[in-house]
Amino acid sequence: MKILFPTDYSPNACNAFEFACYLAEKMNAELTLLHVYPLPLIGGQVNFNPAQAEESNVKRLEQFVEDYKIHATVLPIDKVSMNYKAIDGDTVETIYNRALDGNYDLVIMGTKGATSSKDVNLGSVTSNVIKNIKTPVLAIPAAAKYHEIEKIAMAEDFDSADREPIKMVKDIVNLFDASLSVLHISEVKDNINNLRTKNYYTIKHQYVRDLNKVDFDVVHGDDKVLALDEFMEQEKVDLLVMVKRNNANETKEKGLINEMALHTAVPLLAFPDSFQSEIYSF
Repeated sequence: MKILFPTDYSPNACNAFEFACYLAEKMNAELTLLHVYPLPLIGGQVNFNPAQAEESNVKRLEQFVEDYKIHATVLPIDKVSMNYKAIDGDTVETIYNRALDGNYDLVIMGTKGATSSKDVNLGSVTSNVIKNIKTPVLAIPAAAKYHEIEKIAMAEDFDSADREPIKMVKDIVNLFDASLSVLHISEVKDNINNLRTKNYYTIKHQYVRDLNKVDFDVVHGDDKVLALDEFMEQEKVDLLVMVKRNNANETKEKGLINEMALHTAVPLLAFPDSFQSEIYSF
């Protein structure tokens, strides 16, 4: 398994690095640290030596890890295979391309999280990566602290395309011996249709029937963010899982998954639409 960890050295990214280390060790994964740096301009002209710039930024990544070895000795850094990439360019585009070209299975990024308003600017790097990338993204809120995952909630609309994300979620459930709640958020005008009912039974009786600790829950409310927050607090959820939808009712700028990436206090694993899982050996 291959994990990509983009970092800008911010406190949010540093916190996410701890998650990346622990999860890479737990999943027996190779961890790539990526730093995207801008082109220096003087008088409107690019003024730098590309090879030297890349070399100096890679050294900075290496020093970043060395500092953790000294000051955060509990991190399993020596047990994780790490490599380093420094690339100049646009941050979101570079992360997208690197994840795709490098065949990464997971991207782990920091996010501010727990904002006080749903109407925040959706220009954060992590939420923009989630909107565009074809790789699962684990967004780590700044206030989250790593501990073993005991409870996972997967927000589910009973879509037939969710079979592939469920495969990866099951691997994580089994890795941590966690419990899984398959959670449907029902709006007041949410109509049950035959296809959704069929997919519900398929998920329950085929996809997750081999799990020992799985529940199906429904919460009601027009405000899905609030409904998710209340459920996660009540059930002490350690990881929230969502699948990006190409839904006409969710505009590109204000989709539910992007709101949660900026809002949640719980780590969020966001799957892209049309995700195809692999067989992992964590």
